Amino acid sequence: MSSYKQAKEGFVSGGEGSSGSDIIAILCSLVLTHFLHRSLGVERRTRSALRRMAVDFAVLVLPLLAIITVLGSRLWTCNLILALSVLATRKASRGSDDSLLGSLDRAVITSPPGRAPPTHPHDPRDKLHERLEEPFLSSSQLQGAPATLRRRINEPHEHAFASPFPEATTPLRLRFHQPFLTVYRAQLMLLTALSILAVDFTIFPRKFAKTESWGISLMDAGVGSFVFSLGIVSALPILNRSARIPPPLAIDLWRSTRRTLPLLILGLVRILFVKGVDYPEHVTEYGVHWNFFFSLSILPTAGVLARRLYEATHLNLALLGVALAVVHQSVLRFHGVQEYVLSSAPRTTLLSANREGLASLPGYVVIYVLGLSAGTYVLPSSPDFLARLVDQGQKTAAARKAVGRQPGKAVVVYCSWTIIWWTLFFLCQGFVSPPSRRL
Repeated sequence: MSSYKQAKEGFVSGGEGSSGSDIIAILCSLVLTHFLHRSLGVERRTRSALRRMAVDFAVLVLPLLAIITVLGSRLWTCNLILALSVLATRKASRGSDDSLLGSLDRAVITSPPGRAPPTHPHDPRDKLHERLEEPFLSSSQLQGAPATLRRRINEPHEHAFASPFPEATTPLRLRFHQPFLTVYRAQLMLLTALSILAVDFTIFPRKFAKTESWGISLMDAGVGSFVFSLGIVSALPILNRSARIPPPLAIDLWRSTRRTLPLLILGLVRILFVKGVDYPEHVTEYGVHWNFFFSLSILPTAGVLARRLYEATHLNLALLGVALAVVHQSVLRFHGVQEYVLSSAPRTTLLSANREGLASLPGYVVIYVLGLSAGTYVLPSSPDFLARLVDQGQKTAAARKAVGRQPGKAVVVYCSWTIIWWTLFFLCQGFVSPPSRRL
């Protein structure tokens, strides 16, 4: 058992990572497999659940499994084949112009109590919600709406936009739904599951496994993406605060802790099982006792503090994330933390035994806060939705206009942030230090 454990630990250790182009290529594969699945239009062509499952597995799972294993050295060739397949199936599928891209992003009005909200982008029940996306309904459209909905629309609700956080008696409550965000999180979960199961086998290229000290890899990017996506969806309380006066900070922290308690329990259970069966461990990943579940359980609490700071000062969350990153890097560089974490110092105390997990936690907080910032732009239909609500001099019509679809403005904002973050990444990599999973 001892020799097996040492061999297993040596197999998953010492990773040097891969190039950034490899990571981008795999991300492109995720997008292309989704496009291929949408272009096939399985939902419209068959009602058989078994047949749908077979197509989903063949189109979404098998290509990714092959790309991260046997085809790991032919990433861009695989993307070319997938792109050609998308074009071919798209051309063969007539009358399905909107099956590739799905429904446009939107913020819809919540259904009346007792009625389940539509969950599918092509659900017929969405027709009424699509009509409600316009600032006003015509008289003919209003006559066709249910009585409860007509009463809600006829009620004056200008006060719903009078402050950044409407009162609890607000008759309308916005529900932000972005189909592309659902696809992103689903594909991320799929790729994470495949990578975790494949990393212990030799067929999984070592360049995709977690790095030892410096560099980037597929699994490292997956961990960061997981935290980033958690930050995006955690921006909902900022966009949709139901009370003018937020609850006390202690109550907010307690609610956050209560929600993350299952993650803390999972982390403890993992420690018991790993230590109990003497399972091979990669100690330099997070430490002797620390694991990713503990990091995830702490992030929402940090999100509560960041949200409260934003509500009090309206400080840009992206600037807050950058400031936290600067402080974190300064502590690592100028206070000897970086050298200590990367050294082979003995692990005699609880802090020294888990120095990697504790040292990397502020970095995860930075990613989480940047995800919060991205969520304020990505979740609403208009990227300036939050800015309109927090503007005290706003007009009611302007606030309502923010609910409408503005895909052109969204593309400009997304591209601008993409350029900014890639520029900062290359500057940090060239003049500060390369990425490090342990820091």
